[in-house]
Amino acid sequence: RNRLLGWVDSDYASDPDTRKSVTGYVLSLNNAPISWKAKRQDCVTLSSAEAEYVAASMAGQEVVYLRAILRGFGHEQLTPTEVWEDNAACIQIANNPVNRKFTRHID
Repeated sequence: RNRLLGWVDSDYASDPDTRKSVTGYVLSLNNAPISWKAKRQDCVTLSSAEAEYVAASMAGQEVVYLRAILRGFGHEQLTPTEVWEDNAACIQIANNPVNRKFTRHID
């Protein structure tokens, strides 16, 4: 059975000139990497949690794309794809995306 998994991280405000963060993710199929990216984010984030949330969103977009490709090859993913994130605040925002004072500006 083919299993798609992901890992994501960001480096908050790592560019001292622009204050933009860097996103990094790896997606694997059966423990073999099939997609990865490291890219400076397009927006300036206000916290490490927000930078991680943006990174997780980028990884999520790639997951949707890869799931469609796998379905086209006849290897539909029947269970949700796990994407591992290490920032507790980001995980909390993702699990409960209500309009809070500190997250209402995140699109």
